[in-house]
Amino acid sequence: MHQTVSTLETIGNSIENGLFDSNANETNDKPKQAIYLIAEQLKTSMNEADFIRSRLELKEEELLDLKKMFKLKHDELSELNIRL
Repeated sequence: MHQTVSTLETIGNSIENGLFDSNANETNDKPKQAIYLIAEQLKTSMNEADFIRSRLELKEEELLDLKKMFKLKHDELSELNIRL
């Protein structure tokens, strides 16, 4: 009987001190913030990927232009070699 009374006193003191108070509002805010941070990081990385993709496309176009110029110069040089 004495053990039951002491357990009830411990529970009562814990309730008075706020040990069993719910932190539902605090715990719900943190995951939302984490989700927003992850979403922001995803958007940033997607924007960076788009920027890199556009730069890569420009470089590919430049490379194709250089290949065409090289082919034209090669053809010119071949013609000059044939004439000589």
